[in-house]
Amino acid sequence: MDSSKSELLKSLREYLTDINISRVLLVGILYGSLEVVGLILSTLGFFESDIRLPVSMIVLFHLIYLPLLLLIHKDRLSLEVKYKSFIALIYFPVILLWGGYMNSQSYAAGGAVTVYTIALMVVSALIILSPRISIPFYLAGFVFFTILTYGTVENPKEANSLVFLGLIVTLIGFSISRENFRNRRDLFLSDQRLLMANIKLKDKTLRDSMTGLFNNAYMFEYLERVIEQKSPESKELAVLMLDLDHFKAINDTYGHAFGDKALKKTAEKMLMMTRESDLVGRYGGEEFLIILTNTTRDSAQLIAERLLKEISEVELGNGVSLSCSIGLAFHKRQTGEELIHQADLLMYKAKRKGRNRIEYED
Repeated sequence: MDSSKSELLKSLREYLTDINISRVLLVGILYGSLEVVGLILSTLGFFESDIRLPVSMIVLFHLIYLPLLLLIHKDRLSLEVKYKSFIALIYFPVILLWGGYMNSQSYAAGGAVTVYTIALMVVSALIILSPRISIPFYLAGFVFFTILTYGTVENPKEANSLVFLGLIVTLIGFSISRENFRNRRDLFLSDQRLLMANIKLKDKTLRDSMTGLFNNAYMFEYLERVIEQKSPESKELAVLMLDLDHFKAINDTYGHAFGDKALKKTAEKMLMMTRESDLVGRYGGEEFLIILTNTTRDSAQLIAERLLKEISEVELGNGVSLSCSIGLAFHKRQTGEELIHQADLLMYKAKRKGRNRIEYED
């Protein structure tokens, strides 16, 4: 499995886990509250109940389980997604088994599967599970329901009828669950494809179509943002302006396709020689710009020197090699535009001094 598919599946799992936690909290709080009220009223004598002990147990489960789930929902507990998912899914078998038990106590003798059906339909519509995971839950719930039915209903034919009805509603519940999962999965994947398309479209508007480097407008915007966020404790911020020497002569002699090749080779070298934290862009024509963040003077100068050397070793064919002139300026309370202008002046100074050299700011 490639990394992109793995990341997509991880995102899907996170998405479904968040939905499951929210829904279980909502239904759990509602149902748990109703059970608490019923238990209190039964204890006070408002109606008779011979299942206070099991009801007390399910109430206790909610009192322990829901606060834990709420802490996870509020990110108060730092857990991996797989553990969050596991805790959220605990509610599925608990409610399914509880529905089977309540049905055997209250309805089985009357020939109905009402409580089991309600529990089954609620969890089928509520919790989103892949069929691979949900099948064991449905199977366990039906087996439990079957055992309780044959254990509480004395008439074999009536028990067979209840089990058959239980099988039908289990299959219906599984079908609802499967479609619920597929719809959510398809919606998520559709949203992801739309998001990626928008990211690609936005990325294209930020980049130079020939070299793939960031364009002039984005470089200015990024630099202003870096300057605004720069703290006094930060390391140096530097701007490197690079211009290919005698580029017009290359274009005039060998054609624009040859010149385009020179630009692309230069872009490749710049990306190779810089760090991931640096931003590389095409300033315009044969001029390139590098924004060196969180650097030192020695490190910035080393990058400039390596670039000068690497570009001079580029072979374009026809005996043509490249060279460049570089201006390196450091941030001293200037605006982004002023800093770029300073690097530009230094680059032209390198041109005047004979090209194929670096001019540093004093």
